Amino acid sequence: MRRFALAGTWLALNLFLAVAYAERDETESVAGAADAEKSLRAVLHEYRDYFYNHYKAEVARHKKGEVRNGVAMQILPIFEKMGKEPLDAGDYRLAFSDVLYSSRVGLFSENLMLSGFVDDDPSLRVLVSALKSEEEHTVKRAVEWLTWHVRHSARRQFEKEIRAALGKRPRYEAILLYAKCDLTEEERNEALSWSDTPAAARAYMGDTKAETELIEKFERSNDYWEKSRLALQLGYVGTPRCVEALVDGLRSTVASKGGGISVRREIVRAIGLVYENEPLFTRYAYYKRVHYDDTFDKKVRKLDDYIGAIDRWVQDKFGRSAWGEEDVWFSRLRLQH
Repeated sequence: MRRFALAGTWLALNLFLAVAYAERDETESVAGAADAEKSLRAVLHEYRDYFYNHYKAEVARHKKGEVRNGVAMQILPIFEKMGKEPLDAGDYRLAFSDVLYSSRVGLFSENLMLSGFVDDDPSLRVLVSALKSEEEHTVKRAVEWLTWHVRHSARRQFEKEIRAALGKRPRYEAILLYAKCDLTEEERNEALSWSDTPAAARAYMGDTKAETELIEKFERSNDYWEKSRLALQLGYVGTPRCVEALVDGLRSTVASKGGGISVRREIVRAIGLVYENEPLFTRYAYYKRVHYDDTFDKKVRKLDDYIGAIDRWVQDKFGRSAWGEEDVWFSRLRLQH
């Protein structure tokens, strides 16, 4: 039996990008506008100019074969292509995805500090512009990222544009994003009356029955994938009752088939949807998603220290220990010889 370690922090960041790129999928449209695709493409070209200005020295070193910034250089090929030849729709989809994933791993943050969120203004402008795309895949992707991968404070800066793109009656996938807008009581009541409003959106808008059902499903579930999905929904809702359920869930022994990933890994990420500025549940939670425990311990932060820090945080906020009597772990790979 042996453990495989991922090599180095930069490799982990690049692996995060590679894994994330593989998640792209074909999806349904939720919004559209007659000439919006041209607008998104224009914004992407503006982003390209911003990138070259920001990373001028890095690009020059890269061209000399001196690669020092793997994260920044991941996005360079599509930008070089944008400057030399016409791009087709697939190229722009690639550029759009590259912008989002690069932002989430800290492309424009100080010291390339991964936050787990799309944080920088240029990337947010690309993301919001994508809501008006004629491409179904692009719109769905924008809705997903604005809902799950953008801090509430950042999202509010673009609320006017978001609401204009979604319209007064968004489809099922976009209702979660719509519910996060600053709705009037009349708008909330109307959204609650729609038959396709997801349970998490209902709970966020004040439906206590939907909130209770989500919590009870989460507490009962012994299936890793279901419990992980429900954890994120509770994080989306973010009420005190939902947070309490998530904190209690840190003691869960539920794991993926084969026992390689504990549901704790997803629960700490879900708590980060509520405490968006707490690194334990944002930055480090995302590092945990690209590192097995032993590599996280060696390359990012001592695992015992991280576990202890979460316990102290829970003790401070909730007056109890985060962990039960079981050994605490998040993800591990064990291969039989």
